[in-house]
Amino acid sequence: MLLKAFVSNHTRIAAAAVLSWGAIGAVQAQAELDNQWHGGVAIGGAATSGNSTSQALSATADAVKANKVDKMGLYALLNYGRNTVAGIRTTTANQVRVGGRYDYNLTDTVFVFSGSELETNKAAGLKSRYGVNAGAGYKVIRNATTSFDVFGG
Repeated sequence: MLLKAFVSNHTRIAAAAVLSWGAIGAVQAQAELDNQWHGGVAIGGAATSGNSTSQALSATADAVKANKVDKMGLYALLNYGRNTVAGIRTTTANQVRVGGRYDYNLTDTVFVFSGSELETNKAAGLKSRYGVNAGAGYKVIRNATTSFDVFGG
């Protein structure tokens, strides 16, 4: 929320364009290549009271199915928060995001991908946002414990 207060809409749009067209890398644990679904769910929350009260709930889920030919990933995120100060209740977060991505391996190190994402964030004034993406990538590091991919599109 602080970033939103200091950065204009045009700057955020330009930054998003640069990030989506630039190369992005990620270090993560190597996904199992057994063609079975693997994933996780995380749920968190908090409640406070005193001069004001607040409640927050967040949840994320992701799942990946991978083999030597391709990989499919799905994810979801929920973030909700509200507070009450002097009897006035305000929703401070109300975001839902779902998406997925499909990677197809052209070689052992080169892949192409496509994906899509849907989001709503009423507290931030975002009624709906959707995106579709596609591109290509290179597997820089690939071993039993680490993968590092560089991709753009």
